[in-house]
Amino acid sequence: NVSLVSFVIPIQNIALKAILKNNNHVDLTWSFDSNERDNKADIEKSIDGLNFSVLFQKTYINNSNSQETFRDAIVDYAPFKGKNYYRLKTTGRDGQIKYSNTQVVNVEQEFIVKTEPNPVKSNSELKIIVSGGPASKIIFSIYDIAGKVIQSEIFTNAGINIVHLKTMSAGTYLYKLIYENKSIPGKIVISDN
Repeated sequence: NVSLVSFVIPIQNIALKAILKNNNHVDLTWSFDSNERDNKADIEKSIDGLNFSVLFQKTYINNSNSQETFRDAIVDYAPFKGKNYYRLKTTGRDGQIKYSNTQVVNVEQEFIVKTEPNPVKSNSELKIIVSGGPASKIIFSIYDIAGKVIQSEIFTNAGINIVHLKTMSAGTYLYKLIYENKSIPGKIVISDN
């Protein structure tokens, strides 16, 4: 007697593309096929190709009884200067982990700081996006027009950092971002609530 055993490959065809745009951000697109209902995907990033941290995480649901292809995309607005390593990690319901091939993007830009939203409302959140920066301490300070420090924050890494703004009067404020003996100035506009 011959018995046939059928099995389902839970996650397969894992693909990730990382493309540098304008030498200051990385477009990441990925896809994978799965027969499982619950599928977790992590986009991981590394500065050395060995130690990865999660940049983005999402759970994908397959509501069909057959294989489904999942596609998605994000933008890394805060790549490190130099080599950036990206990979897609998928985890099936059974806990099985699979990785895409690692993508390497080389960023040759200098340190760039972007604030958003700008203008921003007083007593709200301000994103400070630091790209091409170091993996070391960064000091972010907000000054009034007279040069008085209104608020100061310390970030431990480049990337997207959130500042919870104190209550401030509407108007234009200056900021200064300091890292490794370098100073980058800018302006933010506080609007009425």
